[in-house]
Amino acid sequence: MKLTNIVPAVLLAALVLTAGCAYHFGNEDAQDLSIVRVDASGAEMWRHTIDSGFGGLFEAILSVAPTPEGGVFVSHYYLYPPSSHPDKLTWTTCIGADGSVVWDRNFSSSFKSMTPTPDGGFIGITEFGSSVVRVGPEGSPVWKINQTMIADALPKPRKDRYNTPQFNTVVPVGPERYVIAGNLWVPSWSFMATVNGSGEITEAKKFTDHLSIGNLVPMPDGGWVVVGGGQVSRLRPNDKVLWTKTFWQAPDDLPENATVGGPWVRGFQVNEEGIRVLYVVSVSRVDEATAVIYGVDEATAVTYGDDGTVLGEVHMEVPQSCPITLAADGGYAFAALESDEPGTYGPLSSEGSDVHIVKMDADGNPEWDRTVRGPVIRIETISAVEDGGYILGTDIRR
Repeated sequence: MKLTNIVPAVLLAALVLTAGCAYHFGNEDAQDLSIVRVDASGAEMWRHTIDSGFGGLFEAILSVAPTPEGGVFVSHYYLYPPSSHPDKLTWTTCIGADGSVVWDRNFSSSFKSMTPTPDGGFIGITEFGSSVVRVGPEGSPVWKINQTMIADALPKPRKDRYNTPQFNTVVPVGPERYVIAGNLWVPSWSFMATVNGSGEITEAKKFTDHLSIGNLVPMPDGGWVVVGGGQVSRLRPNDKVLWTKTFWQAPDDLPENATVGGPWVRGFQVNEEGIRVLYVVSVSRVDEATAVIYGVDEATAVTYGDDGTVLGEVHMEVPQSCPITLAADGGYAFAALESDEPGTYGPLSSEGSDVHIVKMDADGNPEWDRTVRGPVIRIETISAVEDGGYILGTDIRR
């Protein structure tokens, strides 16, 4: 069965004629971050503005994650810190379920991903994948694992003693047990390491069979499903690769003056219905006469059976550079800036616009469109939470 659905034509027209979630930003401008929490119907529950308080100029979100208590962790950074506080580069803010700040801390690095822990803290992977940090419920670092610690724990021949790991994901596998995984600098090598709640490495193993690990999910039989490098793989309990499928390949017939970016994995889900990968490819074309870039993001969700059989594909087109996520009910949601023209999305705006959350069902059919008030100059992230709601990370004019 192959499912193919495209967002309605009124939106498709806008996809070609507008710049998606791009934004206007000049050296004279300054911006803050606005975190918006909405419920399963798209209605706003609360919003919180993050301002460094140090002046500064350009702030950006690296990642967000829901807290166990219903709040939000936000890892963010300042591209141009004020001269009075040159060290204030990377921050993490914990926002409570009511939208108020629980704690705010200046870490030595921002986090590209954060895995919540049962005690109200999280385990974060630093921006360039060089370390893993356990952060407690009050925002204090509890332990840290660096590249050398993993490299020393991995089995390695003499010639491999200088191999360096890059951390990509942290997965809970039991009470106070986590698997940290990623890739090694030797091409097509990867690793997994198990740590306990105290940060002690209890097991470390290396893969040398062209397995790229960007994310992974444990399976009931003791094996794994792994996504990375444009591929999805199923591992047996003995860590042998059962099958590998390539979910995207670059086209051979790319049109003239067109470029393709990606694929970027925007969702990865394993349940009784199968193994699903949501990824986005950005296709852009430059008009040589006007130098204007026209483009669209093509989102595809591929569902595999446990034997690797493709059970279905859903194809969607969304405004370029607008974030999309897997929804808690098995559908999808993307966020886009509002245009002056009804039914279209994605203008460049120096003053800011309202935001639309567009919800689609599991087959890619539109369900609803909700407006979240602005003014917003850019949407950075949209993340689904277990109660069916969403977290929006946006930029606003200061």
